[in-house]
Amino acid sequence: MTEVIGVRFQRSGTITYVNPQGEQVAKDEDVIVATDRGVEYGTIRIENIELPEELLPPIQASLVRKANEADVQTVAENSRLAQDALALCNIKIEEHRLAMKLVDAEYTFDRDKL
Repeated sequence: MTEVIGVRFQRSGTITYVNPQGEQVAKDEDVIVATDRGVEYGTIRIENIELPEELLPPIQASLVRKANEADVQTVAENSRLAQDALALCNIKIEEHRLAMKLVDAEYTFDRDKL
């Protein structure tokens, strides 16, 4: 049996199983998670549970910590910066007459990826 938590990230509709690193969390609590995409901000959708390993996909993410007020502000700032990046990219698409439509932009929590 493996202890996991289920986290939903901002843009994704799916729940990702995360190693809780021994931390107890509650549903709807916001957390910071290390994923293969980088450090991300998400919300607990499934509290700590034990599941048989054969029912789990390989766990690729682990809990870093519970989110705090500064993290909420960082997410808001990331959202604003992503909107700015989206606007700039749309200008460049028009300037270069590219046959494409940009749908969205999103920063990881640590702004390592856009």
